[in-house]
Amino acid sequence: MVSPLFVGLCGTDIQAYRRAREEKNAASVLGHEGVGVITEVGDMVQSWSPGDAVVFNPVSPFSRDDVLGRSFNGIFQE
Repeated sequence: MVSPLFVGLCGTDIQAYRRAREEKNAASVLGHEGVGVITEVGDMVQSWSPGDAVVFNPVSPFSRDDVLGRSFNGIFQE
């Protein structure tokens, strides 16, 4: 689990806001790039610990359509 500290607004967000991108399931809240701190890790996680700082761009490695802030509500919702 990551607690966001800063969220970026990028060209993808602006295109989505302007409806210049055709999205299957358009998110109502933008934001998919950010900086945060890990608050929890799963039992099998070995490389990360709570308190570690991270930079993220959450995109599913299995589907280009599963993107935080594009296909479901993004980080600006907090």
